[in-house]
Amino acid sequence: ILSGGPSTVTKKNFQSIPKFFFSKKIPILGICYGLQLIAKLHGGKIKASKKRREFGRAYIFQSKRSLLTKNFYKSKSAVWMSHEDAVIKLPKNFKAVASTKSSRLTIIENSKEKIYGVQFHPEVSHTDNGKQIFKNFLFLLLGSLRVLPKIFLAIFIRSFFLKSRSGRISLIPFLSVIISCMDESPSTPLPLDNRIKKVSI
Repeated sequence: ILSGGPSTVTKKNFQSIPKFFFSKKIPILGICYGLQLIAKLHGGKIKASKKRREFGRAYIFQSKRSLLTKNFYKSKSAVWMSHEDAVIKLPKNFKAVASTKSSRLTIIENSKEKIYGVQFHPEVSHTDNGKQIFKNFLFLLLGSLRVLPKIFLAIFIRSFFLKSRSGRISLIPFLSVIISCMDESPSTPLPLDNRIKKVSI
């Protein structure tokens, strides 16, 4: 998970990750800045707003079906926005999944490469049904891998419940953990641990 932050990809120097992470065929989810970073590294276009930043609740509208948003939408769903930059051109092989009035590319995906991005913050209570995004990422996307190390699931669950002083969930970077686990995994599929599956998130 590439989480949000105050940085911008519109500057010459910006916080990034090595592009080889995207070649590992593992599900990746970008949130806010994470979405913009994914778009930037894959040839999309990001523009800094010349007006005031988008901050607050916004209604979200489905553009296409996605495993990431399964059971996420309600009759009238609102999400919490807090960003100044916005993706204005999709990267190659990506599709728009959802939009808001002010953000045409609120959710994007490359389902073949299992790369997903959301502009809003699903981790805060102001987003309706935001936990469903994480449930889908964990159990539908990560759970779809043929080999899913139990140790990685445990690390993810532990990371999910760590909270910062502001009350927001701290999504700890663990891409390197995924890669090391995948490289050392046995060739036979490992079933998901039932006790982990029953953890309420």
